[in-house]
Amino acid sequence: MNKIASRQKLFDFALENKAIVILLAICLGTTCLVPLTFLTVRNLTNVIRQIAVTCIMSAGTTLVLTSGKMDLSIGALLSMLGVIMAKLYERGYSLMSVWLVGLVIGGVCGYLNGFIATVFKLNAFIVTLSTQQIFKGLAFAISNNTPVVGLDNTFKYIGQGYILGVIPVPVVIMFAVLSITSLVLYRTKFGRAVVAIGGNEEAARVSGINTGRTRRMVYLYTGCTCSVAALVMTARLSSAQPSAGIGMEMDAICAIVLGGTANTGGKGKVFGTLVGCLIVGVVTNALNLNRVDSNWQYVAKGIMIIIAIAIDVVTEDYVKRQQVKARII
Repeated sequence: MNKIASRQKLFDFALENKAIVILLAICLGTTCLVPLTFLTVRNLTNVIRQIAVTCIMSAGTTLVLTSGKMDLSIGALLSMLGVIMAKLYERGYSLMSVWLVGLVIGGVCGYLNGFIATVFKLNAFIVTLSTQQIFKGLAFAISNNTPVVGLDNTFKYIGQGYILGVIPVPVVIMFAVLSITSLVLYRTKFGRAVVAIGGNEEAARVSGINTGRTRRMVYLYTGCTCSVAALVMTARLSSAQPSAGIGMEMDAICAIVLGGTANTGGKGKVFGTLVGCLIVGVVTNALNLNRVDSNWQYVAKGIMIIIAIAIDVVTEDYVKRQQVKARII
């Protein structure tokens, strides 16, 4: 009986931390394929640095999925904010004022997503799909269809610099955003409201939670994290590309679901999102190291999203069945 109980505990632990198990399996497989290239300090540092932008953006989106909704506009919003901030910096505004303006615009755009969806009772999927097109169009219009270049070393340090010559600045910013998001979700009344709404919106409303206001604030926070991600990406690329963030929402959603956040809402794992981003980053790195064509990489990421959602649905169904059995016993 002890062996059976131990195996059950191990199995339950693997289910609860499936993202870590998947990450270790992928790392092991990649090590076998390209052992001399993958397991190097330089390559692993590059992987962590490359996922920083996606992870920062995904931190806010984790709250959106935890609340049971979706945001498809984050990639295009990132592109638009990057262009706006680069244009302002090009005109002589200080880096701090540029970021504050980006933070405000990002928050307002995010809030509008939530406002339109809640006030007019529209599907958030359709609303954010529509605003995605608006943000994309504005990014190209503001930039005149050309990248904004000429950023100095002060700006570029945010995306390319190192602290103490070892720790990449984007990684420090990433962990700061993840920590703040974790505190918001797990240690505040607002965070508990987000989880409650995702679990059962009607029950949350009856219990006194202002569901509409909570959702609007979730989207506002997501817009703010997009502004931070836009600043880091623009600095890392040394330019603001109007198409830089387009499609990144798929990477974010894939990472969030792989990380353990329920795609139907009610459960969010902020640092699980980090593990999910690492999975996406390692897979992308493995495909690059094996010289896989970029077109097939899109195929691989699409398959990953399907697998991530399937794993989430299967494991959630298993957990519910186990809970029912426990009640019967």
